[in-house]
Amino acid sequence: MKTVIPVDDSDVLKATRRFLRSLMEAGVVEALYVPLETEGGAVLPALVTDPAMLERANPLAPVMPINGARAVSALTGKHTPGTLGAVLRPCEIRALVELVKLQQANLEGLTLIGIDCAGTFEVRDFTARRKAGNLDWAGYLSGLKGGMATVDGLPLRAACQMCVTPVAENCAIHLELLGSDLASGIPLTVADELAARLGLSETPRGEGAAALLVVRDSGPGIAEADRARALEPFTQLDPSRGTKGNVGLGLAIVQAIAKAHGGRLELATGASGGLEARIFLHSV
Repeated sequence: MKTVIPVDDSDVLKATRRFLRSLMEAGVVEALYVPLETEGGAVLPALVTDPAMLERANPLAPVMPINGARAVSALTGKHTPGTLGAVLRPCEIRALVELVKLQQANLEGLTLIGIDCAGTFEVRDFTARRKAGNLDWAGYLSGLKGGMATVDGLPLRAACQMCVTPVAENCAIHLELLGSDLASGIPLTVADELAARLGLSETPRGEGAAALLVVRDSGPGIAEADRARALEPFTQLDPSRGTKGNVGLGLAIVQAIAKAHGGRLELATGASGGLEARIFLHSV
């Protein structure tokens, strides 16, 4: 089922915490593996059994102290204790799937809650910025609408700069954080059985993105003033490409296909420079 988590007063984090708490209160999970804010300013993963502790949950924070797949592997082993929920990023879910194949983790009794991820920052850098009180949280969340994790002055971790799969897959619950105005609601895809237990009903998505594809290169990029022209048919900004076989249709074709499927193509500058092309495909 596709629905939307309501957000009051543009407080996306509060709405996320409320939703996670509903999972425990409805008996969907007895324990939840999720990052918690600490008094020292850090955000660290923890196993929560008391719903009240979720007031400190922050799965939206763009840090990943450890790969959660290993933690879930240790928690499940051969048998999952009770009903366990785990909030994981796309790369963590992929790693967990591989551990299951190696029989080093067990999905029985496990509810995977996937969150889209535009990239994470080094823990020490993000924590220092948060402790100093100069973290632009609203700006960070706003950047997710364009599929970009942005905290002024902080570079993404090297592994995140190379990631091309920021959208969570293979999960029972999917918080779709990329390509949407989160302040007006968090797009959510949830298994029908869980939706019934949570009392959720299907909600029209509006402009929420169902998927985001990001392609980056390491070239000189395209100046913002030239991006609209770069999407026009038969346009070549680089004269050196005006050779046999290059006619300037590539980006125009991509844009046409995206529009045909109700989506859009955006050009931007990648976190490490170069061109970043983002294709947003919307729900129908």
